[in-house]
Amino acid sequence: MDSIDFIGIGAPKSGSTWLSKCLEEHPQILLSSKKTRKEVLFFNTDDIWGEHKTNRLSCYNRGFEWYLQQFPEPKVGYLRGEFSASYMADPVAYERIKEHLPNVKLVAILRNPVDMVYSSYWYFYHGTLLDVPESFSESLSKGMFIDKGFYYKHLKKFYDNFPADNIHVVIYDDTIKNPTSVTRDLYNFLGVDPSFIPPSIDKRINSAYETKSKLLKDIIHKCMVAIDRLELENVRMRILESRTLFNIYSTINKRPSQYPKMSVDDRKKCVEIFMDDINSLEKLLNRDFSSWKSVES
Repeated sequence: MDSIDFIGIGAPKSGSTWLSKCLEEHPQILLSSKKTRKEVLFFNTDDIWGEHKTNRLSCYNRGFEWYLQQFPEPKVGYLRGEFSASYMADPVAYERIKEHLPNVKLVAILRNPVDMVYSSYWYFYHGTLLDVPESFSESLSKGMFIDKGFYYKHLKKFYDNFPADNIHVVIYDDTIKNPTSVTRDLYNFLGVDPSFIPPSIDKRINSAYETKSKLLKDIIHKCMVAIDRLELENVRMRILESRTLFNIYSTINKRPSQYPKMSVDDRKKCVEIFMDDINSLEKLLNRDFSSWKSVES
């Protein structure tokens, strides 16, 4: 059957790149990244982060046949899937997925929402797409990236529209403590050989980085803003979809780094913001997230 077997739906900055790599490396799985890229970004609206038009990207208007063409050809005994971390928090993605793929299996990976928001800030601070304040405290006061961390609110929509047996949730902390157990459970859920050990099992992928030249970063950002204002949609889409351009920029202007530690005050504010949602998530997933409620980093 010409269909898709599973979709990774999020969350961003929570280990989704590592998880999708472990999926891609399984010999019985044909991930979209083997033909095009990890994130197909089809079912989401075009307002991925809700912060700036230059980071908007959705391919839904290209049609479902285009979507299917982003994957390797189906083979007997193989599964096909993709991982787009923007789907989980998107307001309409769950409806679109249900419309086109009502029996699909769904995979989510969740990280402490406080750490996810903080990581998102630094990722975009050193990136070229969004205008972010010079301090995390200021971005927090503006509510930037916060909505992505309301995991219960977003996951509940999927649990209300898909069978619970078709949803598998991975916790980021578990990928650090026991990654082999995580991949085994994931492969079991999908119905492929659970004994396979992916080469990336102990690797950290898409780790923290910083820009070498703020000037170059700012120039590229201004170019993206200009392209958006001139409504050069095809140019913008080609740039955002280009793996080659991304790799060139990464080589020229990125280097590995460690983010500074979050202040105690900022962590307290974040914990207060997410507390009610975390409590509800514990009931939904029947799991203790006490560590997420701690102000200790």
